[in-house]
Amino acid sequence: MQVIHGILDLALKHCIVLTRWKRTVTSLIEKKSGIPLIHKFRVIHIIEGDLQFLARFYYARQMMRYAEDNELITDQQYGGRQGRMAQSAVLNKIAYYNISHQSLTSCAFMDDDARACYDRIVTSPSSAECRRWGVSHNMASFTNTFIEEQNFHIRSAYGISEDSYSFSEDKPIQGSGQGVSWAGPRWTCTSNTICSIMNKTNTGMKFVDPTNEIEVKKNSDLFVDDTATGVSANQIKDGKSALEHLQVDEQKHADLLFSTGHLLALYKCLFYYFTFCIKGTKFVHMQYPNLCSG
Repeated sequence: MQVIHGILDLALKHCIVLTRWKRTVTSLIEKKSGIPLIHKFRVIHIIEGDLQFLARFYYARQMMRYAEDNELITDQQYGGRQGRMAQSAVLNKIAYYNISHQSLTSCAFMDDDARACYDRIVTSPSSAECRRWGVSHNMASFTNTFIEEQNFHIRSAYGISEDSYSFSEDKPIQGSGQGVSWAGPRWTCTSNTICSIMNKTNTGMKFVDPTNEIEVKKNSDLFVDDTATGVSANQIKDGKSALEHLQVDEQKHADLLFSTGHLLALYKCLFYYFTFCIKGTKFVHMQYPNLCSG
């Protein structure tokens, strides 16, 4: 056991990727069983156990614990965090909808889905971001070197391919690799940077209780590659509607994603617009596109 620990320590210290670590077996799993659509495969990378241990220990445990202890993660983040559940983000969304209806507050919401986020993480900038969350220089450098020296072999029903593909200067392969334990924490770090920027510039939502004693402001909720963003009418300015403000915020989100190597899966993105107008003595909910007409 001490010999194994010594090898791992030397590999990290001198940024050495062992030959057996370079072989990565990639499995393509159908998202819809029996329907092998090229854009509907879940890509899972299988690596050596001791390398997986390094990824889990230094990123999933140490880095995330450092970020939590130093309050570096925004409150909107629900993915990859202890004590946070995917259901919480969903319940938040339902609460926004219910409060919007009960308080007759016009609101615009959008659900975003980033495409293959783990496989689009740009390696060097991501490692630099992880340094802010406590990852050592040696570990960050080792991660960069490993990703560039991986040889990817494809697994199919016929076995594992003998040929492989790998990183090259003319065709650089980015991404931390779904199935590798550092992929989730590295994406959390990147998406948290995007979220922090949007918190400072987005219009956002504000909900107030009937007594005006409790006020809650919110911009969005995130779980891994899913983001739910909203704008409420009591936050709008310049005579624009909540939907127009949401359009600006969402374009900013798309641009920030693109700047980090990511991309929105537009076919999986949806928006909702709740608008209430006074007709006589009543508030009436109008449907898009007949917004407050008549």
